[in-house]
Amino acid sequence: MQDGDWDSRIANLIKWLENGGSFISPRLKVKSDLVYGRSIWIDSDAKEHEQLISIKFNYTLNVVTVCRQLKNFEAVDSVSDVENFYANLKNVCETLNSFQLIPLFLVCESRRGPKSFWSPFVKCLPRIEELSGMPMTWLWRNQESRSWTLLPKWSRERSQEQLERFKSDWKIVSKVLSDCSYSDLIREKEFLWAWLCCNTRCLYMELPASLALSTADNISMVPYLDFINHDYSEAAVEPIAPPNIDQDWRLLSGKKTKQGEVCFSYHCDSDEYFLCEYGFMLEENTYNHIQLDFILNGLFKPEQRKFLEDNGYWGDYKVYSDEITFRTEVALAVLQETTNFAKIEAFMNGESENSYTVTSTRFLKKVLQKYQNWCLERLSAIRSYETDENPYLIQLYNRSLKVVNQLL
Repeated sequence: MQDGDWDSRIANLIKWLENGGSFISPRLKVKSDLVYGRSIWIDSDAKEHEQLISIKFNYTLNVVTVCRQLKNFEAVDSVSDVENFYANLKNVCETLNSFQLIPLFLVCESRRGPKSFWSPFVKCLPRIEELSGMPMTWLWRNQESRSWTLLPKWSRERSQEQLERFKSDWKIVSKVLSDCSYSDLIREKEFLWAWLCCNTRCLYMELPASLALSTADNISMVPYLDFINHDYSEAAVEPIAPPNIDQDWRLLSGKKTKQGEVCFSYHCDSDEYFLCEYGFMLEENTYNHIQLDFILNGLFKPEQRKFLEDNGYWGDYKVYSDEITFRTEVALAVLQETTNFAKIEAFMNGESENSYTVTSTRFLKKVLQKYQNWCLERLSAIRSYETDENPYLIQLYNRSLKVVNQLL
């Protein structure tokens, strides 16, 4: 995207929002580059609780605003297939969940072009190519994706689950289109684009309780706010959801909002999580960890496994660069016992110290060396075959190696 084109789109977005009564602090600027993607920056330190952004509820997309607009929709000028479809959709929109209705509406509004009230917002959404870092898209494009098979187990399972959710939503939307005699109106790839935009850019915040929405439907796409990136620092800010539909989504500065990028802190997790959910990895991530299940699970004898399962300690064995989780400590201790688990139970219950530490440390080193070799083998396989996904895979495994190397 050319800078001039992007600047024009942002200017139109801000004008559209402000004409509707929203507020964007003139101290804020949206940037778009390869390092930060889309991001919001403030020109100097902010006072605590300074209002930065306020977005009118009817300028957000959620099941409430979409259904309301459909029920009040009136076509203007020449009537298109989309507008004819709306005449039917308004009767069934309340049967669709957020991840079916909002993406369907986004695609339809993108088709309506400048006639759409939402055109300034739609024009600022990422293209599908910009979302191609998400592993579920690798699998969607090619069910035999070599890159996808080279992902760690958790990432494969997560992205497979995401793809199944998408397919399920698309199946339901396709039926709605067919029932309304518009089965050819939208292609699967278009719906995927909008579905990914919704999943990666929505805010999970409780909407007014009076609406009696399900937990899954408590999401909104909030223009301009959706440019804000993630960070773990104390300077991160939190959006404020409207207590009722007559009030605004707001963003106030925090105690430590300094000159520079304005960020949310919406989840603490590893690069695997961020790659699967958003298609990117953080520049620095103190929550990176490695999962040792695929090595440790194969080492337990039947009676050891049963003990772990009976006590809720089977699986999920993580280590961080500066911490071994308690679950992992228990697993390493269990590997040193065959029948007498009384000492381990006392350790698990906090009634005694971990008397297995010395042997566990030696054993963990061997496991980490095995994990290290596995990462190096994966990197070798990745580099032997050139694909667009290679940079993501290489970064992912290099981050895992960094954790291992800090522990060895």
